[in-house]
Order: sequence, then structure tokens, then C-alpha cells
Amino acid sequence: MEAFGIAFVAEALFMLGENTLEKARGVKLTPRNLDKAFKSKLTFIEEAKKNFKAVIDLNQPNWIVAGLSRVGLAYEDLVNTMESAPAPRGLNDEQREYYEQGLLEKADKTKAKAISAYNLCLSTAAKLRWFNQYSEEAQQSLSKLDYSFKFIKEYRTQTGHVMANAEQPSFRGLQGQLGSGGREEKNGKKEDEEASDPAIAPQKSGTSPSKAGGELK
Repeated sequence: MEAFGIAFVAEALFMLGENTLEKARGVKLTPRNLDKAFKSKLTFIEEAKKNFKAVIDLNQPNWIVAGLSRVGLAYEDLVNTMESAPAPRGLNDEQREYYEQGLLEKADKTKAKAISAYNLCLSTAAKLRWFNQYSEEAQQSLSKLDYSFKFIKEYRTQTGHVMANAEQPSFRGLQGQLGSGGREEKNGKKEDEEASDPAIAPQKSGTSPSKAGGELK
């Protein structure tokens, strides 16, 4: 598959993950539907994680960083759900305290996974020298979840690939990116325009996306 084609597949998978994560956020927990709603939310989150991990495996720098950031967000959303979940009806004070304590313990374990994913996002962005809105969001979330986190100078380095807050490549701008032919003559040889574009070229050095995806819990 051509480099730009892989980038567009990565974007499409990312958007699927975003939509699924939005569905998870839309599931509201009440004392009446607690078990059913919680399972539904978990199902959506797991589905979104699969999409984001598939994005990472496609080896596109912008989308690797985006996918890692969103895996962290999926865990963070689950933490928020558990911390704010209402206790089932009919519990006495002792049972309620036991229930809430167990839920908080699960939330702490999930928070550790969110922190790990966000840290992996930022370290990967630093190794790839690729910073964007998703790495910035990972930094902001990590600073709230982990009070010991300090955004080191290395993570702030501006890059020649994607400047901070730059827009991600999009198949919606395909015609504008490719022009009339997508190839041009230079020094008597045809060069692939997409291979020279860092926004759509596959990453050949630095952190392996398959390794980054494997490090996720």
C-alpha cells in the first residue's frame, strides 16, 4: 500500500476509535442501571482501544502519537466513571463503604494504566521528534493524573516534522496534497511525492510503533 494510503487508513481507524470513545462517554451510570451501563461503557472503551492500537501498528508518526494519547484518554475516562459511580441501592453504611473502597482500588489500577499510556505517548513523541495537539493533550492530562509528572525540556523541542498544534494530515485534503500527478521529474528520475512528505511518509527510525503498541497494558 502506498505511504499516503496507509496514512489515510490510520486516520480512518483513529476516527472510528474517536466515535466509539464518544459513545462510551455517552453512557450514563445511575443506581438503576449501574451494572448494565458499566459493562456497556467497558465494551465501548475496549473497542476504542483496539482501534487506537491498530492505528499505532500502521507506523505513521502523527497517528502513532495520536493513538497513544487516546489510549490514555480511554483509561482516564474509565477512571472518572469509577470515581463518580453511584453506589447500588439497598446497601447499608458498611456495605456502601466496602463497595466504594473496592471501586476506588480498581480506579487506582486503571489510573496507573492511563499514566503509563500518556508517558509512552510523550516519550514516543520525543523519540520520533513529532509533537502535535495529541501530545499536548497527553501532557495536560498527565499533569492532572500524576502530581509527580514534570514536563521535561526534551518534550518541548520543536521539530521539523509537525510543529506544535499542527493539523494532522487528512485524506479530506488528498487532492490538494497530491496535485495533478503525485510524482515529479527530478534529475532524470521520478520521485514519489508522498515519500518526501514527512506528514505521510512511514517512520523509518526511532521508536518502533509495534513496540510502542506492545508496551500498552
